Amino acid sequence: MEILGHIESVGAEIGVVNSPFDDHIFMLAGKPIIFINQGCLTVHRPRIPPGDVCRLAWDQTRDSLLRAATLMDMFGFSSRTLTADSVVVPLAYYLHRRSLADSYLHSTADAADRLAVQHWVIRSLVKRGIWGSGLDTLLTRLRRAIDENGHGGFPVTELEHAMTALGKSLAFDPTEIDELLEMGYGGPRTFSVLSLLYPGLDFTKEFHEDHIFPRSRFTAKRLADAGVPHDQIEKYRAAVDSLPNLQLLGGLPNVEKKAKLPGDWVATAFPTAEKRSSYVHDNDLGGLPLDLADFLTFYAQRRERMQQRLLKTLGVTEPSGSPGDPVLGSDHGSYKDGA
Repeated sequence: MEILGHIESVGAEIGVVNSPFDDHIFMLAGKPIIFINQGCLTVHRPRIPPGDVCRLAWDQTRDSLLRAATLMDMFGFSSRTLTADSVVVPLAYYLHRRSLADSYLHSTADAADRLAVQHWVIRSLVKRGIWGSGLDTLLTRLRRAIDENGHGGFPVTELEHAMTALGKSLAFDPTEIDELLEMGYGGPRTFSVLSLLYPGLDFTKEFHEDHIFPRSRFTAKRLADAGVPHDQIEKYRAAVDSLPNLQLLGGLPNVEKKAKLPGDWVATAFPTAEKRSSYVHDNDLGGLPLDLADFLTFYAQRRERMQQRLLKTLGVTEPSGSPGDPVLGSDHGSYKDGA
């Protein structure tokens, strides 16, 4: 992960008096030095004091930063999908405060704690406005919550209370849920939303954002050849890159899938009815059409299922209404669970 390289590059600067960092590196590693070991750098004009104090602070900080960056990598984040570098800071401090070693990254005993960390990280990245203005105050409050409540596990409740007091609540409302459903292919928060919805993929291995119905089949000519009415073609093309037509898929399966229709791919990729049914259920693919003619019907149905899953996952109790467009299509064949 790119964060690892930035951490190492900042470490190489330790001991050089009055050497400024660029803003990007400072956000990744300058603030954690202050956050974990007060007095090493100033917040707004980062400088390295002489002597061994800062080198010692960096040695203590570096391991926690590297573990935090590794954990983010395990969660599937990269320079493209990590929309706020500063989320690494409280995570590194938590690891530092509990003196957690490398074994934390893979220990079965810590699996539930890692899951709590992952869920909090993702929600803070999905929610707008968390890691923007007032960052210094937010980091200070998060540090205090970890100091007071993070001795035995990641203090999600106390962290969220501290954030709410600053007007940075992680609570979502129905309007925000609808906004999340409008995410598109390659968008900055799309991976976060998909990983929140469908957390079952092993993100330590190669994966991709995949179009369920391949984009290559959505040219005007191919849609017309597939029997899509002329007045529906633009709706098809507008929907192809939207969240209800996206999934996270492992690298090798994605290569194997290529431009296959999803019903054909599922039938060959999962050799038993039990495995097919599980995959279809876990990824909200029920009613998967056998051809393009019923794509809009599937799209609307999956959008509704995704909406309900987000409402439940994010603890939103009141839905905002109907899923809206796109319109439903005609009644054609579909891939049934377990078929």
